Amino acid sequence: MTTEQLAVNKLSETVVAYQENPSPDKMDDLQQAAADFMLVFAKQGFTMFKIRLEVFDDFIEICLLGESNISKVTPKEKFRGYTYNELKKLGSGEHTLHRKRTIQQTSSAAVFAIGAELSRRGYDITFTLGNTRKVDMMCSIPDGKTFKIQVKGISDEWAFYIDKPFFDGATQKDLYLVVVLVPKEARNDLPFRFFILSHEEAQNQFKRNLYKKDGTLITKNFGLPFSSIKPYENKWETFPNSLLNH
Repeated sequence: MTTEQLAVNKLSETVVAYQENPSPDKMDDLQQAAADFMLVFAKQGFTMFKIRLEVFDDFIEICLLGESNISKVTPKEKFRGYTYNELKKLGSGEHTLHRKRTIQQTSSAAVFAIGAELSRRGYDITFTLGNTRKVDMMCSIPDGKTFKIQVKGISDEWAFYIDKPFFDGATQKDLYLVVVLVPKEARNDLPFRFFILSHEEAQNQFKRNLYKKDGTLITKNFGLPFSSIKPYENKWETFPNSLLNH
């Protein structure tokens, strides 16, 4: 059984258990299962999968390990972005294929990862969807204060871009920036890293980095260098206090 299937089964079991006995303990179990489910989805990032290939003269049979369905690829076709020739070079047998994660997949992984972690810490979260959204997530302490989070997903310790309007205008006390360093590989020993800044802290860091090393003013591609957010790693206390202290 795959990690994803285990997470789905666990979530289903805890939902049923809570419905049968809606106690605080069962709710804690349900929140944890939901958080685990989101992290599994986020960390996979669609960056790797295991397959078995059978190479014939004019086609290749492909079976995803753990599934029974068989796909057939001919010379003019592709399989999940891989050309017939790329697959043929691998030859018959079992293989693990890695694909470069897209920017959108990194962003989705970041949003789900911080959502899972905040749920684990006792916050209520709501994802905002659509291309016109101004923030990625609405959060609140149960029966308490609501606040907004802008999430930025990155894949390495490099400078990153953020739309300039985020830094402009009056400081919003209920707005936060969370930068999530998403592991390049879907391995259990590579954790997500979270950097948490209030809107004011993000604005201050932006003002300190308005100039290039040669002294010229930055006029496009606005954002922050990775060095500017390093002091804010795991600064969970920046958020309004949750019900949990871990």
